Amino acid sequence: EDESAYNYIAVRQWGSERHLKLNDGIGIHSVYHPQMVLSQGIWDYFLLAPLFQPPGPELVRPKNLLLIGLAAGTVSELFTTIYGPLPITGVELDPQIIEVGQRYFGMNQPNLTPVAADGRRWLLQQSASARWDLIAVDAYRPPYIPFHLTTLEFFQLVHSHLSEDGILAINIGRTASNFALVDALSKTVAQVFPSVYLIDEPGPAGNLSNSLLVATAQPTQLENLAGNVALLSAEFPTEFQQ
Repeated sequence: EDESAYNYIAVRQWGSERHLKLNDGIGIHSVYHPQMVLSQGIWDYFLLAPLFQPPGPELVRPKNLLLIGLAAGTVSELFTTIYGPLPITGVELDPQIIEVGQRYFGMNQPNLTPVAADGRRWLLQQSASARWDLIAVDAYRPPYIPFHLTTLEFFQLVHSHLSEDGILAINIGRTASNFALVDALSKTVAQVFPSVYLIDEPGPAGNLSNSLLVATAQPTQLENLAGNVALLSAEFPTEFQQ
């Protein structure tokens, strides 16, 4: 437990499993399962985002990833494990959380470049030529998504830094019955991106759960997902294929 300039930080451990919690919030921001491939949470769903691209003769693999809201590195570890050592830039507001990730969550992949900065401001400072195949947004100041990461202008900025067939993925918190934030963000994103999809993570009734919003820079079809899933090969862990 510690207190940084931005957060009250707590790391809890049960056996070999560790959780990162911030500011006494009810949400969990990162998990670490050193003996498992998947996290058993919403972070696993980010792995599906590249599969919304049009299928080709081989499975679509992102060439790089920008993660706004790195936390302790659950998503970056998953992408490194499943898709290989693609270049990942992880932007995290709190430098002390980056230190926690490196010390307690195995966030030491050589393909990961952690950056201590505000995600929107950092992206504004990048050159127009800086492009990513996938931009994932998983930023929370419990229990809210920072408002400046939910605006039309922010999503226009994200779109300008995606590759031609790039994808945006956003983790959105909700309850079992209140989808107000999911609906609002979907409508805003749809003003910039031609195709928007939602994946609802099953969760306990009445408890905090999550939806993953996936938006594509080019018009796409839901059938793309099924086509790419059919291309999952034996090189991937069985539990990911399921």
